[in-house]
Formats: sequence, structure tokens, C-alpha cells
Amino acid sequence: MAYVLTRTNQYKVVDGTELHYVNIEGECSCGGNRKEECVHVLAVKDFLLKGGKRAPRLTKHLLDQPIPEECPICNSKVDIDISPRCKRRTWVCGSNNAHFWEWLGNGKIRGFLTTNRPNKLGAYYRQSWEDKLRNTVDGEMHEYFTKRSRD
Repeated sequence: MAYVLTRTNQYKVVDGTELHYVNIEGECSCGGNRKEECVHVLAVKDFLLKGGKRAPRLTKHLLDQPIPEECPICNSKVDIDISPRCKRRTWVCGSNNAHFWEWLGNGKIRGFLTTNRPNKLGAYYRQSWEDKLRNTVDGEMHEYFTKRSRD
């Protein structure tokens, strides 16, 4: 007898010592699907027919993220990951499981470094490099700025 738990965008099916994940499209982590139903897909179907709670869907912007044809790090084959580690559509590299997280982190860092930060909008950041250099004398701040900070 399989025990079914509801998770975001999927069902966790515990069958004895085995643990499988069935997404809301009916695809199981063992390879079963709606056309070729495995025991786990049938367990989820039975769970829903008996009035079990449906799995909540992911938000649209997370579902629309594309899955690459090949790993952007090493160009290996990728598979869709339907595990509960992340509440977004993820993939797994065929050669190294850490490549998704490396790719995701690189994208977030790249986005942080290339976008304007709201806290960098003060007068200092609006100055040209020449103005910034003019305001320093031998690596020290100009006396105008030091007097002003003491007042």
C-alpha cells in the first residue's frame, strides 16, 4: 500500500522503502506516466479519486522558465528534476548534479552586478571620475569635505 503526500506541483509517494515523486502532469520519477502508468501514478490517481487534496500549482512565472537542451556549464544531457528541493522548474545535469545550482547562482550574481542598485543614487555616484579625483588630494579627502563632516 502506497502512502501519498501532497507537495507543491507534485505528489510524494512512499511505497514501502521506496520514495517516488509524481508531478501534476502524471510523470513519475521512475519513468512512469499517464500512458504507461506505474504503481506510483496509479496510487496518486486512487488518492485523488478518494477525495485527496490536489497538489497546488507553481506560480506561472516559475513554470515558464525554460529547461535548456543541454547543460550550460558542460554541454551534457539534462533531465527535468521533479524533486521537492526547489519550488521552481529545475533540471539535472547528466555529468554533475551541482551544475544547476552553479548556473542558477551565476545568473543571480550576474543580475546583481549588472543592475543599478537603488542605494547608489546619491551625489557621489552621479559624479564623473574626474570630479571624484579632483575631490581627493594625495589620496586624502579635500578640506571642504573634512570641514563639512566635522560641523
